[in-house]
Amino acid sequence: RINYLKKIKEGLKPNGRFIVLDFKTNGHSKHSFGPPLKMRIPISQVVYELEEAGFGEIIVYPKSLERQYLILGIKTGN
Repeated sequence: RINYLKKIKEGLKPNGRFIVLDFKTNGHSKHSFGPPLKMRIPISQVVYELEEAGFGEIIVYPKSLERQYLILGIKTGN
């Protein structure tokens, strides 16, 4: 995923933004929506991968939605 994120970042203009919206890992697996808990990606892993891909600023909004989190990656510099 890091290589994929690098390609996305390359395609962004300076200060371009990329949003990750995914299901929280602390939900209940008995919900009739969303992927199984074992397939969900923790916020910390997404942040790490965005950092490794070179996004200069990362903003986490863990409480923006009841069952999902939102992470904003910003391409800083050129």
